[in-house]
Amino acid sequence: MAHVQHHCIADIDSTNREWKIMARVTRLWQAVDYTTDEVNSLDMLLIDEHGHQIHARVDKSLMKKFKRHIVENEIYSLDRFSLLKNDKKYNVILGNFDQIPSKIDNKNLSDVVGRVYEWNKLKNIVKKMDIKLFGYVLKITLWSNSATQFDDDAFKDNSNASVLIVTSTSVRYDDEYHEYVLSSTAATKLYLNLQISQVTNIINSPVPAQSKFLLQGPLQPPSSIAPQPLSQNKKTLSDVIASANDASSQQNHFTCEAIISKILHDKGWTYNACPHSDCLKVVNNTSNGYSCTNHGIVSPEQRYQLRMEIKDETSTARVVAFRDEAMTLLQKTEKELAHIESQ
Repeated sequence: MAHVQHHCIADIDSTNREWKIMARVTRLWQAVDYTTDEVNSLDMLLIDEHGHQIHARVDKSLMKKFKRHIVENEIYSLDRFSLLKNDKKYNVILGNFDQIPSKIDNKNLSDVVGRVYEWNKLKNIVKKMDIKLFGYVLKITLWSNSATQFDDDAFKDNSNASVLIVTSTSVRYDDEYHEYVLSSTAATKLYLNLQISQVTNIINSPVPAQSKFLLQGPLQPPSSIAPQPLSQNKKTLSDVIASANDASSQQNHFTCEAIISKILHDKGWTYNACPHSDCLKVVNNTSNGYSCTNHGIVSPEQRYQLRMEIKDETSTARVVAFRDEAMTLLQKTEKELAHIESQ
């Protein structure tokens, strides 16, 4: 029997040559248009013996013919296929959350592995979770089938008992919470405590005592607002209080140098706020629901607040810092503070 020559995936291109490759199907999924629930193609990730990868696709018109013959993790000899330029890229990230921000262009799918830091209950078809690795916490939103792959009792929060691999995720940046978030795709699969070296290394390493969310970096003031020099309209704390109590005063911006003497967290790290971005005022709980003075009955959102007691040589006052300022002061999100407080 004549020996069949197979080409390396790295060597094939869009010339007219008839290529033949031998590769393992490492991922297999149906590409779905979620606006219509229509399956557009059967997609897969192939890898050859040299470790080179390529994204392959069976068109919808041919799915009936090939679907039952293609099995994940099996090896196939493939020929008589066409090559097309693919704007999407596939990148594997295992163990380094610092690379996540570079994948935000939506031309990459990323794999991540880490301890399950927090696993939220299923709500409709969505489940949200945080996973942690070496001090970082990264949020992941699972949709549809990905959200129902495991029962809630399969995970133990923040322990080596639950090390999870989440594959083929997309990256976005949450402008509201100033952090990166991963979302599942049609290709996403979850693997709990898989017996591979990356998982074993995490299981055998200590659980970090402190964690931080993967943030974009130091928050900058909006470009439309120029930073004010600290000496501008500088007042003592007693002067500020007097001006605030003076109905005839036209001054509403001050610079005051004071010491934070106490953090007041008896009311938690969040408040019920009007969901309208131009408002965000505290809403009142009435018999008809939560009411905003500007927008009437609303469905409130939880907003970050940092209540403090400050003092200088003249007086003491209570102040509130909201999301951006609170994160700048404490370098932690409201969820991180709540978690630390519960320990």
